Amino acid sequence: MQADVGAAFAKIEAAHGKHFTPRGASIRISTSATFAHAMLVSSLGRFSNRYPAIRVSVETEDRLVDLKSEPVDLAIRHGLGGYPGVVSEWLCSPELILVGAPALLEKHGPLTGPASCLRYKLLPDASGKDWPLWFEAHGIDAKEAVYGTQYGDDFLMVKAAIDGQGLALLNNVYVQEALASGQLVRALDMTWPTAFAYYALALPEVFEKPSVERFVQWLKKDLN
Repeated sequence: MQADVGAAFAKIEAAHGKHFTPRGASIRISTSATFAHAMLVSSLGRFSNRYPAIRVSVETEDRLVDLKSEPVDLAIRHGLGGYPGVVSEWLCSPELILVGAPALLEKHGPLTGPASCLRYKLLPDASGKDWPLWFEAHGIDAKEAVYGTQYGDDFLMVKAAIDGQGLALLNNVYVQEALASGQLVRALDMTWPTAFAYYALALPEVFEKPSVERFVQWLKKDLN
């Protein structure tokens, strides 16, 4: 009888931990400044209003933090989701626009598919991994790709693309004005692989924390 009562209380305690967040719970996040500026800040405001007991702190850097040795609970990164030693959770896949200056496209000819981008100089993002991952997602061998200047800010990439320095892969939010004015055009209109997305990365035991699980599920709903 006592064993049954003990088991019952254990179940109640587990359920309580699953659905209620202890006051003072905190989450430390590492992500890129671009993602934080464009998408995370607004979502965090709504999350804090809904769950005031969970404190969230954000570090903005593009390097891959060591989740095993550094005091970071969650890393949010852009890629294909395959990160050894950690669990990755798909968050969202915003539309990436392949853009170029009209004069540049006229000079080198129209694009007919992802492989034809290899005829152009390509502008890499701050991590230097956007184009290689994009080609990988499309199953294209891009060893011969030629890259231009690497900028640490997507808005600088917009300016470089307008100047005709190369093609750029950019979030559609950043290029709306340049597209509307005709300074940039969509170089290729196609459906992007949903695997090329933002992922939440954490150690398996961290994802089991109620505060982290709640936050990740919130982002998945709020960003889509």
